[in-house]
Amino acid sequence: MDLKRLECFVRLAQWGGSTKAAMVLCVAQPTLSKQVRQLEVELLQNLCARNGRGINLTEEGRVLLAHAKGILDAVPVGEEAVFLVSASAKEPPPRDFYRALPAVIAGSAARASCIGAIAVTIDACQSPRSEHQF
Repeated sequence: MDLKRLECFVRLAQWGGSTKAAMVLCVAQPTLSKQVRQLEVELLQNLCARNGRGINLTEEGRVLLAHAKGILDAVPVGEEAVFLVSASAKEPPPRDFYRALPAVIAGSAARASCIGAIAVTIDACQSPRSEHQF
């Protein structure tokens, strides 16, 4: 199950329609609808009943919504725990950790706000013991 699809579903349920949810997520409305539809196909369940003015969650959709909110709330907690473990380790985290940070930061920023853009440049480490530059 993909976190992006879950987030699209949660926002769709929260806003009651794909137009508002797409604006909040900074994606096109067809993209949002496609993500939710792919989640429905993956789960082999209809999660919402679409009508001309928005959506109504099915019973399966209400069950998934409760769990999806918990999952999405747990993601930043897990990321922070991993960071804290890495920060307390004697050796720096692997290079791949730093290569993934721009995507994590950009994804968090996109979820938080559509205004502005964040550019993060991370210089590659020369050796595992060298200081990391941001």
